[in-house]
Amino acid sequence: MTQVQRAPGVEVSVFGSPGAVADAVAETLAQLAQRRPGAVVLLAGGKTPAAAYARCGALGVTALDLWFTDERMVGPDDPDSNYRMIAHAWLNPAGVPADAVHRIEGELGATAAAAACSRAWRARPRVPAVALLGLGADGHTASLFPGDPACAQPGAFIPAQAGRRVSASHQLLSSADQAWFVVTGADKAERLAELCAPASTAHARRLVTCQHIKVFCDTLAAGRLPVGVNAGAALGH
Repeated sequence: MTQVQRAPGVEVSVFGSPGAVADAVAETLAQLAQRRPGAVVLLAGGKTPAAAYARCGALGVTALDLWFTDERMVGPDDPDSNYRMIAHAWLNPAGVPADAVHRIEGELGATAAAAACSRAWRARPRVPAVALLGLGADGHTASLFPGDPACAQPGAFIPAQAGRRVSASHQLLSSADQAWFVVTGADKAERLAELCAPASTAHARRLVTCQHIKVFCDTLAAGRLPVGVNAGAALGH
């Protein structure tokens, strides 16, 4: 696979389409499950990674310990639930064991849900292998939005967006061995360029300080990267 080094600790892989991005993410997760059964992965919500989760379901990826980076304050059957989306796309089709899935109980409300998930996390202290993250057009990642005081809050899982969501904290995200940003679409191009810039001060880079950061993106999202980065780097269709 062609990889482009853009900044210390950041690897960018550019693919020809969102579908090819999804395939690459799913295949890399499947390899992680084979290499390190039971490895802890923090899962992003949102539309961008949904196709990768569907590929994981089709591949039958089950040997990972799955937590969630964020959740809305809704129950597990609500159409807005990140858990519901991931369950339908991956967990149910693949038959992921229930004890390997640790959802954020949004129906409890932000304070109680964050506390419950933090207790569960502390009861099973392990270093996350991967924090799988999206990148919003406004620069947010997980449910840590620019300007939200929650971005500086310590702990494991925290209330965010004035109690409308629960998010993994910047501390938890940064504790992962690797962060994988999955980014598609031209509307993310400016934020991705900021993320990948040398000595980046982008919101997501200030929050997520893992030593190893990977970016899986399509050609549209890569459109604002410096000239020469895209040449020969697009893979898939």
